[in-house]
Amino acid sequence: MAEYNKPLSPSSITTYIGCGYQFYLKYIKGIKFESGDAAALGSSVHKVNEMFWPEYKKNPNIIEAMNASINTYWDRKVGEEYTDAAHTCLNNFMAIVGENPTIVPLYTELRCENPVNNTVAIIDTVFPSRIVDYKTSTQYTQKPKQPNIIQAVICSQNLKECFGLDIPKVEYWYLRFHKYQFVNVTSELIEEINQIIKQVRKDISNDKFPKNEKSCFFCDYSLICRAEKKALEKHNKKIEVKSCKQYLNHVQLQL
Repeated sequence: MAEYNKPLSPSSITTYIGCGYQFYLKYIKGIKFESGDAAALGSSVHKVNEMFWPEYKKNPNIIEAMNASINTYWDRKVGEEYTDAAHTCLNNFMAIVGENPTIVPLYTELRCENPVNNTVAIIDTVFPSRIVDYKTSTQYTQKPKQPNIIQAVICSQNLKECFGLDIPKVEYWYLRFHKYQFVNVTSELIEEINQIIKQVRKDISNDKFPKNEKSCFFCDYSLICRAEKKALEKHNKKIEVKSCKQYLNHVQLQL
């Protein structure tokens, strides 16, 4: 029986729904790969935006506050091919702030761990009337899909449980597009997502990690699935590598 008592995050729940075996490899076995340049871009934009707010409180000039944050917190390791995307994301962030220049957040980068359903959420920004999450992805849809709904519900519920703040409105700022997506967390949505969380916990405790072969083409772990047994036997949890292929080379396993 698999033991996984750590709090479930929105991303880990989404991973399980997408492919139970990927969840098993990543969260149970602890096989993780280094993030790529796209993920580095997202992390750096998030960090700059997070630290923009303290600068903005000191100096309510949007451009100067953003420049101060960039100079200190931008990750210089982000590849040059993402320069245009970075400029777009940060410029659109400033434009959105400029639409409501007097509103400042209550919290940024807030960790909320809920002991009731054993979940955890990292919230980008909490405003008095809404929760905001920044997206740097290259795709945008006006209608939220299941991953964003799961994230919205967990963020809203965990914020209420941890800090007593009842904020059902969750906004996603798609920074490459200067567009918004909204989720209003209702009692029906809360019940639906809590049932999903319970089912995921139940399946994990029963060692149910079904493979979803439809997602193999996009999966970082697809080669390990093919090498499965021997790869897991040789796995060392302390080793993180750049890719699945390099991992297999590390454990000296050929397909």
